[in-house]
Amino acid sequence: MSETNELQDRSGDKKYFIQIPQIVWGLCQDTYELVLWATIKMIAGEKSECFLSTRQLADAAMMSMGKTSECRRQLLRLGFLEGEKRQDPGYPQPVWHLIIPDLWERNLVWRKQHDSLLERIEIKRKQKDVKWARGHDKREKERERKKSLHSVKAKEPSHCEEGYAHCEEGYAHSETKKNHKEEPKEERGGPFSEKSLVSTWKSALQELELQMTRGTFTRWLAGSELVSLTDSQATIQVRDGYAVDWCASRLRVPIERTLNDVAGNGDLVVKFVV
Repeated sequence: MSETNELQDRSGDKKYFIQIPQIVWGLCQDTYELVLWATIKMIAGEKSECFLSTRQLADAAMMSMGKTSECRRQLLRLGFLEGEKRQDPGYPQPVWHLIIPDLWERNLVWRKQHDSLLERIEIKRKQKDVKWARGHDKREKERERKKSLHSVKAKEPSHCEEGYAHCEEGYAHSETKKNHKEEPKEERGGPFSEKSLVSTWKSALQELELQMTRGTFTRWLAGSELVSLTDSQATIQVRDGYAVDWCASRLRVPIERTLNDVAGNGDLVVKFVV
């Protein structure tokens, strides 16, 4: 019995636990920032520092290098991390030396200011809504930019210098565009054309690649295709049955969220097929 108690006492050592102040949970904008902070806290502890390379830190946090760098900047801005990038003797390149500051007083103040659990939940809900809106606006601007690059506008009839008469070339071109009827788009599995499916999935993959490790992205999503897209369902073709099971059980949430954002929808359900 004494041996069991001794083991329990030893397991109470702080180095075996990651303590997350509620202010960190409250002010982190998404789960990636929270996971990265907890990972650095695990490595650095309370009185040491984390000096892993961005690649090593990304692997430890199960994130992409781009997302790791983005979250690190945000945590430094919030004051949840302190440190600098420097090159140590004997090392080929500079790395970030990060420490966890003492957040005790800040955490107490924040917790007293937000004593109600419902209030704290509302804070997180608003953060989620703001983040989604910003991402939606960014994607809308990008879609408009691409649309403007590829769309061909009909030339307005130009005026000659003498008497404002229409120039023959400008007028003929305008009449041609006016009378031209657009060819119907090829349909594939829904109201979206094959070209739209490829473009939509390419944009989604670019965002998904930033949300997971390179190995996870390559193994399960490389070579995948969006084969159909309607207002309520998206069908994604993956390489084999293992990928279907993995994506359905492990990656469904980020894929559905990202695809809904890119497609400008909010109710898409993703189906995986071979």
